[in-house]
Amino acid sequence: MRFSSYNVLSDKLPGGGYVLLNGLTGALDLIDQKFYDFISKNSDSFDADDIGSDIINDYLDRGFITDQTVDEEIDFAKKMIAKIRSFSDSYHVVIVPNMNCNYRCVYCFERDTQCFKSRDDYIMTKECVDAVFKFIEKNKTDKNITLFGGEPLNKNNLEIIDYIVNEKNRDGRYSFCAVTNGHDLETFIPYLGENKINYLQITVDGPKQIHDKRRIALSGESSFDKVFSNIKRVLQVPKVEIDIRINVDNRNLPYLEELMEFIDSEDLFSNDYIHVYTSKVTGIESSFVDDMKIDMELIRLHEKYPKYMPCKEVDKIKSNFEVALLAGVPLKRSASFCGGLGKMLVFTPDCSIYTCWDYVGKENGKIGRYNLDGNVEWDKHSIKYFDSQRIENNATCIKCPYVMLCQSGCHYQAMSANLDYDPKQCKIYNTKFKKIMEQTVEEYLVQKMV
Repeated sequence: MRFSSYNVLSDKLPGGGYVLLNGLTGALDLIDQKFYDFISKNSDSFDADDIGSDIINDYLDRGFITDQTVDEEIDFAKKMIAKIRSFSDSYHVVIVPNMNCNYRCVYCFERDTQCFKSRDDYIMTKECVDAVFKFIEKNKTDKNITLFGGEPLNKNNLEIIDYIVNEKNRDGRYSFCAVTNGHDLETFIPYLGENKINYLQITVDGPKQIHDKRRIALSGESSFDKVFSNIKRVLQVPKVEIDIRINVDNRNLPYLEELMEFIDSEDLFSNDYIHVYTSKVTGIESSFVDDMKIDMELIRLHEKYPKYMPCKEVDKIKSNFEVALLAGVPLKRSASFCGGLGKMLVFTPDCSIYTCWDYVGKENGKIGRYNLDGNVEWDKHSIKYFDSQRIENNATCIKCPYVMLCQSGCHYQAMSANLDYDPKQCKIYNTKFKKIMEQTVEEYLVQKMV
């Protein structure tokens, strides 16, 4: 009998005591100094008489203690993850109505796919949309559909967006979210709202003089002015969520506070439908990223503007702890970080299907093709490869206590770094998770005593 290899022990809380978490079961417990010392000294094995049968039985049930060997517990973790994955049998459909874009952003990961001979090469036809919805009707899918690009809400797409959001959704059974640059949003106001497009992710990379240089509109007009003008228009539509994403690196870092001041002056932080967060630039452009320098500045800005989220993943970790503590339930765990190694299917205008939107236009991410009848010819070799990359098959991550919390991160980023895990995600959990756990539990305990 021993303590689980998937246990996570916190540092000492300001108010005393320690948090014990099991990463497989999500169980949480508050322990004292004596028991903390006992676990630390006897993690590999211990005498049951030193603890007592009540604690043994409770901790066996909650996963803190196991009678399995290390290898047996790893096998158990693999089976547990596979079982959880089997419950998620719904596809999440992503439609790419337009492979082209009206921007030329300096860090665009799709820059190599933005060359087309004619409009027919990059805008989805109604026949293709019909085929995608035939697939949706034949298969179990989420009722929320994502629109991606290129630029999905390009005004040149108006006819096909009308066909998707209105014609194919007459009974209102679907809702849509769109990852958009926001430049032509004024054209799509009638397509926003409940049972239409009710969520938008829009990127803003700094104040006007910086944003316009990084996110360049082909029309030559200020992308900053256009985007914020459109954000104000969208806010007049009830119940439409907007995530303002800031892609940050060392070049725009000095200007983020000026952007925050602008957002605050526009009263956007006070709007419950607006969420502002940052994400570090990746890929080739990551050479401009100094993690420590950026982290320090983002934390400082969060202290000044509390509604700004320095990192979406950090906010998710904190939120998961708050839910678990308030509801008295285990911490949320998952078998997949995102749809890329889960059940996401990205349908593009050329009848290709990709496993993730990061792979759009790249042959190594294509997993099949669809025809106009809505039938799919799957690429068995590609599917076998992506199945092999899931966390239960990941020799590095399956041994980690965070395996069901981190889920090894973004597969595309891992591949870009020639690793079997996402280095950014791994760093968050190895350097920040315990601190978030300690702070959130301490806040909960303080509130409970009031």
